[in-house]
Amino acid sequence: MAHPKCVELRDRWYVQRGWKHAYRHHLDAVTASLDHNKSILDLGCGRTFPLATKYLAHTDAVFGLDPVAEPSEVPHPAVVRRGSAVSIPFADDSFDVVTSRSVLEHLAQPQQVFHDIARVLKPAGRFIFLTPSRYDYVSVASMLMPNVWHPWLVKQLEGRPDEDTFPTFYRANTRARAHRLAHRAGLYVERLDYLNHHPVYFMFSPCLYRLATLYDQLVSRLACLGFLRGWLLGILRKPER
Repeated sequence: MAHPKCVELRDRWYVQRGWKHAYRHHLDAVTASLDHNKSILDLGCGRTFPLATKYLAHTDAVFGLDPVAEPSEVPHPAVVRRGSAVSIPFADDSFDVVTSRSVLEHLAQPQQVFHDIARVLKPAGRFIFLTPSRYDYVSVASMLMPNVWHPWLVKQLEGRPDEDTFPTFYRANTRARAHRLAHRAGLYVERLDYLNHHPVYFMFSPCLYRLATLYDQLVSRLACLGFLRGWLLGILRKPER
């Protein structure tokens, strides 16, 4: 549970200064690429596809893919399928936008996934993703911890069921790696930006929250330390024919 003082510090140092969560940056980038004539596929959309309602405000052609998806729980007219991004069960040139949020870190074979994303994108279509930076302290802690421990820890921190927690590999989670994966899949890079986040995992301790905020301010101000920020936002584009 968040300490009241940490909530006050978050509001003072982040909210009141106009800080925008990486989730909002990602959603803004996705919706800016949508209109009523375009289609979108969300890879790793989650059990109930919570972002579907956001996308449906811009287009009816909303699709999701997730290993634990529950089609009956998804808002109409969005369509979801159970499956993996390693082999996307849709035809070539199907979507104007493919997106993912907090998915790339779970890919054991990211190059295969990038190739399949390029396959299902229409010419000039975009792949828009948000994923944790490989060298953010949370990611580093995750890499140091065996995957078999992750379900227990995530349940303690977030209350997430074991079956909704997946192994992490961080094989597509730097600008250099994402750029290389995109190039090999035939996708052009429009944007690859590191974004910061407030120290949400230290909301239980005002002292730790202050220290983590000082660290965040340092890596946010110095471009050379950008790789230490919390998130990587990418926008890749398939060439026009």
